[in-house]
Formats: sequence, C-alpha cells, structure tokens
Amino acid sequence: MRFSLIILLGCWSFVLQGQDLIVTISGDSIDCVITDVAPYKIRFYSVEGAGKKHRSMLLDQVSMYRRSGYFPVTLGALAERKGATLSAGNRWMTTVSMGWGFRTTPMRSFLTPEDGDYLNGSRQAFCGHVSLHNFVTDNMAIGIEYSSFFGSGRSIAIDVDLPNGTSENWRLADNVRMHWANVNLLLKFDHQNDWSFGVLFQAGPLFYQDEAISTGNLIIRGRTLALGLRPSAERRLSDKWAIGAHVGYVLGRLEELTCDTGTSTFVLVLPKDSRESVSRVDIGVELRMRL
Repeated sequence: MRFSLIILLGCWSFVLQGQDLIVTISGDSIDCVITDVAPYKIRFYSVEGAGKKHRSMLLDQVSMYRRSGYFPVTLGALAERKGATLSAGNRWMTTVSMGWGFRTTPMRSFLTPEDGDYLNGSRQAFCGHVSLHNFVTDNMAIGIEYSSFFGSGRSIAIDVDLPNGTSENWRLADNVRMHWANVNLLLKFDHQNDWSFGVLFQAGPLFYQDEAISTGNLIIRGRTLALGLRPSAERRLSDKWAIGAHVGYVLGRLEELTCDTGTSTFVLVLPKDSRESVSRVDIGVELRMRL
C-alpha cells in the first residue's frame, strides 16, 4: 500500500510537471500543453476525454504563459503590442493565385441565341495573380500585383450576304486578354484556429487586347484605370505557408480603342453610352508564403 502510494504520487507529480499554463488578458487560465510559440501566435492542445484538442491563440490575447521546466513569460501591456511592427523576417509576403473570371457587362437584348452564346463564352476566362506585400503593422500591408485575364478565345463560322446577291462563309473570332498592374492596400485580420481574413483595395492601369478576326485580322487595344476590391480567407499551414480563397470585383471602362489591321492603325473614340466595360468578378484559390 505504501509502495503504491509512492508510485501514485510520483506519477501525479510527473503529470503536474508536464502541464503548461496560459493566462489570457481577460483572466482565464488554460491548463494545456504548449506546442509552439510563433512571433504572433501561441499553439497548444488540451486533453479532452481520450483525445487531444489542438487550438491556437493570438499573443495579443495572452497575458502570461508558462511552459513546464521554464520560467513564466509575462507579455507586455496590450496597448504596447497592438501597433507593433512585424520583425524583418515576417514583414514580406508573396501570393500566387489562380481562378476564374467573368465579365459582368450585360449583353444586348437584340442578339440571336447563337450570338449570345458566342459573346457569353468570350466573357469568361482564367485569372492569375502574383503579388508581393510588405507589412507595416500586424494587420496592414502595402503591395504590388500583376493580374492576367486569359484563355477566352472563341470562334464561330457565319454566313455573310454580299451585295452581288451571293453569300460567303466567314470566320468570326475573338481572344480577349487583360493585363492589370496595380498597387494595393491589404488589411488582414488573424483569427483563432489558424484562420485569417483580409480585404484588398487595388488601383492601377489595365491593358486590354482583343485578337479579332472578321474580314481580316484585327488587334484591338485599350487602356484604362481600374479599381478592385477583393475579400479573402486563408488557412495557415505553417509559419511560412498558407492556402486560401478569394472573390473580387474589378471595375473599369474603356473610353477609346486603337485598332491595328497590320497595315494601318486608327483610333475609335467610343460614345459615352457605348464604352467598353472591362469590369469582372474573379474567384480563385491562393498560395501564400512569408519571406
């Protein structure tokens, strides 16, 4: 009996020794096992029944934490930590994303079903984005981005009535590309359980190009200032990597177009009610890396 009591006390002291503690700024105590303390987040698990529940918490919600075998760590006042900038090794972030874009320009009501299908198909394309951001605070970054709308090529055969009473079969084709270079402001908000949410405000020149074919080859070009808004959500995989998704809207309208036939070039100034819209909705997935 005495020997069993000694073993029991020894096991209990071992359990107590292996127990970590987190105290939140609201005064709550969490008995747990701390697995990682990142620059701005602490990760831990607690034993519930026969399993472990892994969680994470932002350090600005932690007043003190103690790991078994170490002295307690008391963090500074919350007011002193809110505006702190990231360390140099975490200030830069690059993002690569891929998705689908759909131009939101309404189609004319007088179009035939065949023409409507053709134009509707040419309004959709792949979208790719590459960006680089520098965080000036925990939650705000300034960045640059290159965005591309590509792969919208469409082609149909049409019968054209000629003045001499005959008809010919012509090929009609369009392949629209849009390239957008923008500067942007990213507001990013971390949440518990490794989720983050953000919104991107963008502005920059957008370059439009349509490789068209009707009676002959024609390249139509245009340029405008485009604005963008892109909310996003991401899941942290490690201190450096995260995956996420976004839905965004790009707003822009072309006032004039340059048409190049290969032998001559002319400019079309579009009427105010017929300007070419480049507005679109983008949906995509993202891969982010902290540098």
